[in-house]
Formats: sequence, structure tokens, C-alpha cells
Amino acid sequence: MTPDAAAFAMEAHKGQLYGEVPYWHHLCNVAKYSWVDNIIVWRVAFLHDTLEDTDVTYAQLKDNFGLFIADTVQLLTKDPQLTYFENIQAIIDSGNWVAIHVKTADNIANYKHSGKDSLKPRYEKSIRMLMGTL
Repeated sequence: MTPDAAAFAMEAHKGQLYGEVPYWHHLCNVAKYSWVDNIIVWRVAFLHDTLEDTDVTYAQLKDNFGLFIADTVQLLTKDPQLTYFENIQAIIDSGNWVAIHVKTADNIANYKHSGKDSLKPRYEKSIRMLMGTL
């Protein structure tokens, strides 16, 4: 595992919940569903929501984890000017295989654990789109 990214993300998401459980559970599930034995993938899996859901900045990610990881987390951060599926397509179009793997794992985790059945069709479509590129 990657304790540096895991510890950083755990601290950044401190006090946040994913449904009724600490947010940490979601990050662990994303890392688990990433299915690729690669330290960069695991780091991005733990960090994928830090820019979107915490006070962590791009500069902090870059300083702590390097340019590639910071850029990949930025790519995974929702652009509010795009629709959900436009954001997914931007990840696909980037060709960044780490971002594609992590977003697939994120959607699998959300599908299995979010408890929001109304969003399951969206996650299913997104997973199909992303998996089609791997």
C-alpha cells in the first residue's frame, strides 16, 4: 500500500462521511477496486477526491506527490462547466490510463457502496464507457 498518500488523504478528508461511514471507507474501496498492482494507481486512488472535496490545493499535491499525480487528480476533479458524462469523456480523451483505471474503480465503489440506487444507471454507463478504453 502507499501510506504516504493514504495518510495524506485520510487527514484531508478527516471528519467527512461517505453515507454513514467515514470517507476513508470510500477511498479504501477505490484503491481495492483499482485492480492494478501499481503504486501510482494506488496513490491516485487515495487522493482522487482531495481537490474536489477538501481544502487541499493542486500545489500541495504537486509538492507532495509530483506533477503526474497532481495532474491526474486534477483530471479526476469534476469540471462544473461539463456534464457528468462530458467529464467522463474528458478522462477517456486524455488517454491517461491511471485516471481511467481510478475513475472506473471510483464508479464501481460508488455503484456498490453509495446506497443511491437512482445513480446506478449513471455508474453502469460510465463504467462501460471507461472499460471500453482499457
